Amino acid sequence: MGETTALKNKLASNNLKATSLRLAFLDLLTDHTGAVSFSKIQQSFDNVNRTTLYRTIQTFLDKGLIHVASNQNDTYYALCDHQCSSKSHQHNHVHFECVKCNAISCEELVNQLKINLPQFKIETTEILLTGTCKHCI
Repeated sequence: MGETTALKNKLASNNLKATSLRLAFLDLLTDHTGAVSFSKIQQSFDNVNRTTLYRTIQTFLDKGLIHVASNQNDTYYALCDHQCSSKSHQHNHVHFECVKCNAISCEELVNQLKINLPQFKIETTEILLTGTCKHCI
């Protein structure tokens, strides 16, 4: 099955039309091994109305197709795996930012983190680790 067909199927399974913008956006994320900064997304879609781009991103977040990571400088987006849905994002990974090449990647945890805060209900957890990635060591 071709990549475009797979992306169309992903959109269809989430009751979304396969517009050229949606396909191009998912293709951009598919082509990157790590998360893509909003700055890079804006550069890639400089001919697209900013509101339309924000709505596309929000729709993908709401449907569980992408997830977000942030650092002090930018917001990053990456594709979700098959476990995510519109009801919940199921991620067992941390985000790692390389201080040399500035890449942000999703890294699977070897051991499950367990966080317990009595008298609090945790809705989401986002962990950003910084250091040197395997490509820059």
